[in-house]
Amino acid sequence: MGDFMDGSTCISADGILYFGSQGGACYFTPSKVNSIRKPAPVTITQFSIYDKQTESKDAEHPLPLTDTNIQLPYNQNTFKISFNVLDYAVSSQVEFSYILEGLENIWYNTQGEKQIIFRNIPPGHYTFKVKTRLRNQEWEKDEATLHIRITPPFWLSWYAKLIYVLLIILIIYGVSRFYKRKLDLESSLEVERKQSLNKQELNEERLRFYTNITHELRTPLTLILGPLEDLLSDATLSPKHANKISIIHDSATRLLNLINRILEFRKTETQNRKLSVDKGDLGQLVQEVGLRYKELNSNNKVNYHIHIETEDTEIFYDADMITIILDNLMSNAAKYTSEGDITLSLRSVEENQIKYTEISVSDTGHGIAAEALPHIFDRYYQAKSKYQASGSGIGLALVKGLSELHEGILKVESALDTGTTFTLRLLTENTYPNAIHAQHDMEKKPTDAEETTVADTPTENHPLCWW
Repeated sequence: MGDFMDGSTCISADGILYFGSQGGACYFTPSKVNSIRKPAPVTITQFSIYDKQTESKDAEHPLPLTDTNIQLPYNQNTFKISFNVLDYAVSSQVEFSYILEGLENIWYNTQGEKQIIFRNIPPGHYTFKVKTRLRNQEWEKDEATLHIRITPPFWLSWYAKLIYVLLIILIIYGVSRFYKRKLDLESSLEVERKQSLNKQELNEERLRFYTNITHELRTPLTLILGPLEDLLSDATLSPKHANKISIIHDSATRLLNLINRILEFRKTETQNRKLSVDKGDLGQLVQEVGLRYKELNSNNKVNYHIHIETEDTEIFYDADMITIILDNLMSNAAKYTSEGDITLSLRSVEENQIKYTEISVSDTGHGIAAEALPHIFDRYYQAKSKYQASGSGIGLALVKGLSELHEGILKVESALDTGTTFTLRLLTENTYPNAIHAQHDMEKKPTDAEETTVADTPTENHPLCWW
């Protein structure tokens, strides 16, 4: 073997490699060189929470942190983990790979970095693992492990979730119970509605039956009244028999009067009563009704007065309807006035540049209690008082219905032991375009309604037929 120059190399037959250097010849056997090297074990060197660090001197989390548990509150979920190998001679040739189990199941290469920062990690249990390798070699199986637990806030804790579950169950229970009660209430209301409809239909059927019977009674009563009137005009009858026949005639007249009122009330209630108007002298009609009651008055303690306070009495009106209204109001006034005055008035008033014609019936009788006033127009209502008179309780209800049908306004004012005033207000210039307009003279043959009002008048020997 000769001299070697600096940088020259050669290999011998037994595989020894020789190379020259400034210091002389160097040689080694490549087959005996171990090509596989292992780095020193990786160690987690530091765990930092924001700017606060937990190091080896920390009694709670001593270093090294391998296989150590760390617990953090939910608001300290940003932290940094530092790691390294203890062999600093090869640290520059070491590569690191890490994984945070529970967040992602992927290994990441740190690209030469020796620390990882995790930001805003949600509450839960995590395991941080880091492993190493020398460049261009396989990853080591030895790993450094750190268990991290981030506790949830109290509103996300297990007992809070239990409370939420209980609240949801209670809400569902409450909603279902409310819905069930709602269904039960709707079902109950539907049953009541059907029962009410059935009762109403049954009541209507009964009323139709009674109305039909009442209507059938009119014919025999009319046939009875005719012969009785003939007998009363017979001068050959003895006073004894004439008085008995007069009593029979008055009773039959009263019964026919009641039947006619029931039929008129039913006609108004079932809306079969139609408004039939004609232009005429309303003052004349008021005068005739007032005079009839004044002339046939048998109570010397009661004085009747008629006041026509306007000359503008030519208006459109339903004569039959107004007559029934006035007869009922006058009869009612006479029933509750044992002594004093009953006044029937007609006047013209103007309000808000609108002209009205008012008919009023006032008396100085017993009056109506304040608590009874709102109910006096209810059908079958009879106020309880010491001056209670017999009646059917449909008179004022009929008056109210006819007044509304005539597009009028009916008002009442009353005070106990002072008197009562009923006022019917009609539009003076109302032509009633939707009503039936009569084409004949007011001096026509009396209709059934007029026969009814005639039957309502008092007789010479007996008081008015109150109801």
